[in-house]
Amino acid sequence: MNRRMKLTAAVLAALAGHAAAQVQHGQIDVNEIDCANTSSSIVLSIAGGTGDWTTVSNDGVDSSSRGDYFVDMGTGNDAGLGVLLSFVNETSRISANGCPLESPFYVTPASDRSGSGSNRYWIVVNEAPDGTEANYNVCFAYFPIADGWITGNFYNSANNGPLTSFVGNPLLTIRDENSYTGSGFEVVDYTTNNGIYAISLEGYDLRRDGVLLTSGAKNEDNRVATFVSYDGTAAMHCIDNGSESGGENDPAGFVFIPDGTAGVTMGYITGCGDMLYHQGAANVEILDPFGATPGAQMRITIPGESPATGTMLLCPRTELGGATIDNPVFCQPDGDGWIFETYDTEPLSNGGLALQSMGAYDAIFAFAFIPNDADIVPGTPAQAYKSRLGHAHAARIAVTEITPDNTNGSMIAERAMGSDALDSVGDNRGDCGMAFFDARHPSHLDNSLDAYEGVYLASSDEFLRDNSGTGGVSGWTTVSFDNGEMHAHNASLAGGEINSDFAVAYFPTEAGFTQDADVQVPGDVTYEQSVPGVAGVDGVIIAMNWDNNNRVVNAAPNGNSYTLSAFEGAGGAESLDWDFGYVWFPYSTPDLVAGQISAAGAKVSGAGSFSVSSGTDQTYGFPVTKIAISGVDARTDGVLMLCGTDGPYALSWEPGEDGSFEVAGFDLALENPGQTGFNFVYVPYEGLVAGAGCVADFNGDGAVNTQDFIAYLNAWVAKDARADIDGNGTVNTQDFIGFLNLWTVGC
Repeated sequence: MNRRMKLTAAVLAALAGHAAAQVQHGQIDVNEIDCANTSSSIVLSIAGGTGDWTTVSNDGVDSSSRGDYFVDMGTGNDAGLGVLLSFVNETSRISANGCPLESPFYVTPASDRSGSGSNRYWIVVNEAPDGTEANYNVCFAYFPIADGWITGNFYNSANNGPLTSFVGNPLLTIRDENSYTGSGFEVVDYTTNNGIYAISLEGYDLRRDGVLLTSGAKNEDNRVATFVSYDGTAAMHCIDNGSESGGENDPAGFVFIPDGTAGVTMGYITGCGDMLYHQGAANVEILDPFGATPGAQMRITIPGESPATGTMLLCPRTELGGATIDNPVFCQPDGDGWIFETYDTEPLSNGGLALQSMGAYDAIFAFAFIPNDADIVPGTPAQAYKSRLGHAHAARIAVTEITPDNTNGSMIAERAMGSDALDSVGDNRGDCGMAFFDARHPSHLDNSLDAYEGVYLASSDEFLRDNSGTGGVSGWTTVSFDNGEMHAHNASLAGGEINSDFAVAYFPTEAGFTQDADVQVPGDVTYEQSVPGVAGVDGVIIAMNWDNNNRVVNAAPNGNSYTLSAFEGAGGAESLDWDFGYVWFPYSTPDLVAGQISAAGAKVSGAGSFSVSSGTDQTYGFPVTKIAISGVDARTDGVLMLCGTDGPYALSWEPGEDGSFEVAGFDLALENPGQTGFNFVYVPYEGLVAGAGCVADFNGDGAVNTQDFIAYLNAWVAKDARADIDGNGTVNTQDFIGFLNLWTVGC
């Protein structure tokens, strides 16, 4: 069941009241004749594109000049019937004819409406960071409102004042923080947050249902970046070219290109060149990955396409903080592909900008390639992921070290096998940013959101990593999760981050397991985690370190709880200030294979069809515990999640030659591998669920509806134990959010 409104392109077009039109787009080359600001000072040339559009030099009504380029879409009312967004089409330019601009210089683009009565748009180009009008090659796209695009240019009536009007989809509404409803299509201008305009499109998740592109909409030296939040909403961030952080409440525009829009190749790109959401095939290459600014320059190619066959649209993404808040991005045709560059806005002594590499896990830009001679109309996202949010997903991540450095491009983390719901989309030594259905984990913004959508577990799936061939750190591995990333460290006194393979499993809230994350244990060596059953009899817990450090978490059964403790990877000493995440696996879970195993390799308790024996590692000869699961080949099938029970051991597993899982622990105090006690759970790549019925059907009448929400709300207000959705023993806001997520999706 899904209560979210879905408006198709056909419905939107009908509501707009017009027949379908065409996305016009193109590239404009600008030749600077002299330094004056007249129509004769530049020559505009059409370098590619589609549509009836033309450039306007000087027709007696509108006149192009330095940094101001008029375009005519041929509709007779361009500024009323569509939305024009503009973008750069070169990465830098050197001034010609002795014009007083630094060399090289950089710009940001925008669009504005003609004041002559022609109802045309014109493209505005201003140098960054000082705002001088400058000449630059540009590109654009014009989205007809009649075709149902979710798009708009938003304007104010006073400089740096609140948004008051827009040209765009008639279903859009301008709100402020007091009138925001969260329903329909809303653009929210927060009066206390200049230049940040939230975009809420009910029925769409802007992380994974398409790409949001933004552009300035005023003849002023502003740049506009896209922010995409963990809840599927987004924002435009309008900021002065000379500013490093502060916003400016000036006009801006956006278009949402939904997944399923035929012909468009698009996506969100991270600092290491990986793609989050994307549609169509695109190859991203980091240029000069081991230079001073790895990841600041990339090259994209699209099979069968080139700058001659279409228009590449590009805008920066931002986290509203960090390095991304002040970095414009640039794009330039390059043979059969495009060069992309990101620059730091902090002014240099010569007034220019500097290349700046981003965090490997940061989303740094959005792109969309629109081919020539194709009718592009908004599609309808399939949103197939919604039906897959109700069970666990698992994968194996293969990590390849290229150099021992800790920068973008020095290693590659890729899904080797397993669920396509999981992927690594950011990687540098020992740090792999994770994405779930093309969206990053919410904790990349705020660690308190670690368990908002679900909980990650991970385990090392190679015993001894050998990086000697590339000069990097070698050894046994400890794994942890924190800040949206999987972390790996060398489990020894030598310590340090290490590039090593790992297995990962993600448990969405909707899967129904008792779980939590980022649980903090300040100043204590142990923590009692209660479970809904007898520990080690009714099920097992898998707990892991929840911090970016070299540490392991241990779980010993203790009645109706587990006594958790943490140990330092370097030496095995007890930790006094640590965090953890966990998932409880009841043995009653349908099709579950899990258990507790003793240090001697014997079954203490368990569920499912498996056998346990002792063996020897085929490579190094140390003792291992072998787990053979009926019908499962450890070389190709799912993964094991592990948690020690007997003290300071870093656990790992590898597939055996006979198809069994071989498990061993690295003694952190003595620094040698061998057998130890542990809990384990086998997680198939898809399908594992708690099997506790439909939590969203709170009143148990077989239907998920408003009555369930009211019943839960009453239980939550009363602090009824049934309202403890995450099973941590406390009824709080996180439980309410968890139930709301379950109720929204339904059964």
